[in-house]
Amino acid sequence: VPIENSTEGSSNTAVDALIDGKLLIRAELELEVAQCLLTGATGLASVERVYSHPQPLGQCRVWLAKNLAQAQVVQSQSTAAAVRDALGDPRGAAIAGRLASELYGLPIVRERIQDRPDNVTRFALVSLEDAPRTGNDKTTLAFSLREGQGRGALMRALAELDEEGINLTRIESRPSREKPWDYVFLADLEGHREDAHVALGLE
Repeated sequence: VPIENSTEGSSNTAVDALIDGKLLIRAELELEVAQCLLTGATGLASVERVYSHPQPLGQCRVWLAKNLAQAQVVQSQSTAAAVRDALGDPRGAAIAGRLASELYGLPIVRERIQDRPDNVTRFALVSLEDAPRTGNDKTTLAFSLREGQGRGALMRALAELDEEGINLTRIESRPSREKPWDYVFLADLEGHREDAHVALGLE
């Protein structure tokens, strides 16, 4: 599953599903993402609607404003769904990868339209089973704070990890969706949860 893009940030739907579910992140893969404009329309001036998933739309925001400002942007559930929508719309276009063009037969009219040339998406391989220790591991931790802990509660929680020499490489917050202004924090840290210092810090 895609969990983070270097241009648009977290894939909130996937991250929230990981928080709510029972799956564990077993591995991670970073892939370059080159977005293309696919359409059967005769030219850019003929395009009235652009379909895609919110992430690719965000990754191509500036290009769309410069080249297709007149077109309506339509959010789709996925880039594959966007291509299917564009196939059925003579004035529609889709933002998707080269593979989608090959699979669905919708021609590419512009390549590499993402706003940043170094557009990378981080994917997580998820499983019901944890990954074994390799000595070169990373752990993603989701946690929340008890109500009423007062000022500095997050800092004190992170200090527990710091005291064990654990290096955090990323932290973000997501709404808990249990009550307003209540958050779940996600932190990436170096090490496996079975490493002695990590286990102690988590405890």
